[in-house]
Amino acid sequence: MDNLRKYHTSLNRLLLAQMYRTEAYKKASEGTVDIKLKRLFKDNARIGKKFIEDISLMINPLMIAETEDTDLPTHYQRTWEALPDILFGESKNTVLDQYLAGENLSFQLYTEVLSSETEFPELVRDVLLSQQEIIRYTIEEMKEMKVSKLNLFFRKFTQFRRFFFQRRIQFQ
Repeated sequence: MDNLRKYHTSLNRLLLAQMYRTEAYKKASEGTVDIKLKRLFKDNARIGKKFIEDISLMINPLMIAETEDTDLPTHYQRTWEALPDILFGESKNTVLDQYLAGENLSFQLYTEVLSSETEFPELVRDVLLSQQEIIRYTIEEMKEMKVSKLNLFFRKFTQFRRFFFQRRIQFQ
């Protein structure tokens, strides 16, 4: 029972983080940014919404009531509350820097949950690892990205995402 509680608590934390992340991308896509970035933000918001649905299906609704611990650890809670300022506030950072900051926070959270003592079923762990890998890939690409490389990045990102979804279909 204790392992099951840890499992659901971890999923609840990921769910909450993904909801914040998806909302941030939705707001970013409504801002005045480059059309290609707007498309990327919209895609991530859509993917995030689907991922939220997937995680929700993995959580037993009765267990949510018993778990009660749906809050992120305090330092993550403060960070996610500050995310709109990081992404959209008056800042010297470019939109890409702001977007990268959001992805770095997401990667930290996935790393923390996946390295916790929670015992995930193999299918769930594979899905979470795939999501973490997408975030890692995005971070690496965006660190190297210059405006001239934007088209190449979007082509590579689309190919990687297609590969991820094909792999995911094989799991189901």
